[in-house]
Amino acid sequence: MVAFLSCRKAALVMALFLTAATASAQDGAKPCSCKNLESLQQDYQNALYLELAFNKLSTELDGYEKRDLAKGTSRSEIDNFGDQFYKDAVKVITKAMPFSVAGYTGPEVVPMPAGTCEQDPALLDALAKGSVCAGMADPALLHEFEHRELCKKMGPDAYWSRFGSELAAEEAERYKRQAANLKSEIKRVLDVSDVRLKGEWMHTLTGQGAELVFFYQFDSGKMSTAEEGDGFWKLKGKGTTSNELVSMKADGVSCVSSGAITNEMVVTMSTNGLSFGLELTETNTGGDMKIDCGYGAAMAVPTGEASSGQLAAGVPLKAGDTVVGNAWADQIIALAADGGMKVTGDPSTSLSITCEAP
Repeated sequence: MVAFLSCRKAALVMALFLTAATASAQDGAKPCSCKNLESLQQDYQNALYLELAFNKLSTELDGYEKRDLAKGTSRSEIDNFGDQFYKDAVKVITKAMPFSVAGYTGPEVVPMPAGTCEQDPALLDALAKGSVCAGMADPALLHEFEHRELCKKMGPDAYWSRFGSELAAEEAERYKRQAANLKSEIKRVLDVSDVRLKGEWMHTLTGQGAELVFFYQFDSGKMSTAEEGDGFWKLKGKGTTSNELVSMKADGVSCVSSGAITNEMVVTMSTNGLSFGLELTETNTGGDMKIDCGYGAAMAVPTGEASSGQLAAGVPLKAGDTVVGNAWADQIIALAADGGMKVTGDPSTSLSITCEAP
């Protein structure tokens, strides 16, 4: 939920322009899950936008206020100009709001009349009932609670008699905290979801009188938070890759195989809550693949070299399966080409985010 002050004069009201769901866990609202990821991301981006917009408005008003004070302009004239400027700016800000957040069904405005420090509990309750999940509501309700608490601490007269630049600066600070809380909720949602990288590839190598069909697959296992940085965090998962020889023909002879070439894999996902990047590292472990072409003895297959690389960068983060790049397959294709072999077959790689572990 995002909200902001409209103006401070008694003839106007402090309005909450709600563009997202808002609810309270205390009212029994359900916790957010990855099903609500899109709504959380939209609300988060709106809060970031409003923080910047109100910081800009505060700076502009501060410039006008200092200019007029230096000229000896009366406080009432400064306030009249600031009130109208604030009101007009709010219209522009609301019109340019990035998102109308999916799932919200509550009221769009909850007034706090100028000169008071109260909001209608029935309207706040209606906001709670219109929520999609509690983790979106709590940052919004905290935002409004802090407005009321500051008003009560200062006293309504002092609170509402501040310069417009001060009101806008307070609003920007509220959105800064709201955005941070929403981002923390996105992280929590990912932590309780099943996030994993999956891939598979049925491919055929032909050349030098041979035809080999392989089935390559991997699963990172559930990824979990491993590192947090400034504005981002990383999730890591560990799993194995398996490359199984399905069939082989060479010099008119058909061969059978057993076992597979295996590698350990480590996947690192970096995300800011809105987009993600992926790094994949494979470490050579060997495996137990053997090929028997009917000569009375099975031939062990040597393992390949370990590899690493970037699979994705700047890809939108969303629930479900997101198709990503196949750099790992490109490396295999390049190695085969160096050996005079051609590779056919379409690899498939996806980042999977599900709300419950399978």
